[in-house]
Amino acid sequence: MAVHPARLVTLKTVDSVAASHGWGAVSPLLLGEEPQGQVHDGHQWLGFFATSLVVAEQLQEAGARCGAVVGHSGGEITALVTAGCLSVEDGARVLAERTAAVEAAALTAGAMTVVDVPAWRARALCEVVDRVTLSVAVDNGPRRTVVSNEEGPVKRFEAAALALGIRTSRLWPPHSYHHPRLGPANKALSRAVADIEVRAPRVRGYSPQLGRYIRTVDDVWGLIHGMLTLPVGFRDALGVLHDDGFEEFVEVGAKQLMCEAVRGTLPASVRTVATLPGQAQARQFPRLAQALAVGGIPDGDAGPVEESAQVRSPLPPLPPLREPAAPVPQTAPAP
Repeated sequence: MAVHPARLVTLKTVDSVAASHGWGAVSPLLLGEEPQGQVHDGHQWLGFFATSLVVAEQLQEAGARCGAVVGHSGGEITALVTAGCLSVEDGARVLAERTAAVEAAALTAGAMTVVDVPAWRARALCEVVDRVTLSVAVDNGPRRTVVSNEEGPVKRFEAAALALGIRTSRLWPPHSYHHPRLGPANKALSRAVADIEVRAPRVRGYSPQLGRYIRTVDDVWGLIHGMLTLPVGFRDALGVLHDDGFEEFVEVGAKQLMCEAVRGTLPASVRTVATLPGQAQARQFPRLAQALAVGGIPDGDAGPVEESAQVRSPLPPLPPLREPAAPVPQTAPAP
């Protein structure tokens, strides 16, 4: 298929980072082509990264205005690139080194499970099951909390929840992200990317892991130094943004999980749109970008995608992207 030159540059950049880790190219997975070699866990993170960047850039090219950016877990790196804090290459490096650091740590099997209760109830159940090691890793909303730890304690947590009539569901990947046990891996990540170039944001960005706006270079490094261990306070982040006057949220990436979190957390008056919830919507994206640029979010939020339109491959097709301006070099502070 024909590839826009700007998009090709970005995909080659991400593919180059993947190759430096001995992984196959990411771009075939995004362009509907046959994968080159075995698909690695890192492909998923790099794939979502590239998709979100492409969507954000096309919205900017169409003239859509962005008041602030907010990422979720690995998506915080995408937000940093969009805000101008990192280049595409360095953002991809952080995500790749993140995966490599977790693998190199060779910890016992970890797990993350979603529980359909508020974070405070999940914490209470953690205290009962295993007060020492179980912890809330992600707070996405009133009925979507993620608990993380080793496989054994998470299984016991799920059994206790089942006994109480509380539904749980396992997440990919099989690692305990956003948990203190990944502290050594986070230090290895910080060392591996200590040479990247970082600058203060040119667009306002909020970090759910830091629990504050990203304002300085030190804030960026603070996020990187804690991105494997700090919990994700996405629910609180949405509350802060809404309190600061944000009433429209656009999910710049595949699927619509973040839009669901917004709708489950903020008042019904808040409007959302998922730009790429499925393959059918990917074909309609240029028209949506123009609509967002002219008049904001169209009437009627993006609803669930019919099963027939759901993406069967990991990610939908991509629009074009330009590389952001080169950042001003900064020295990394010690982790």
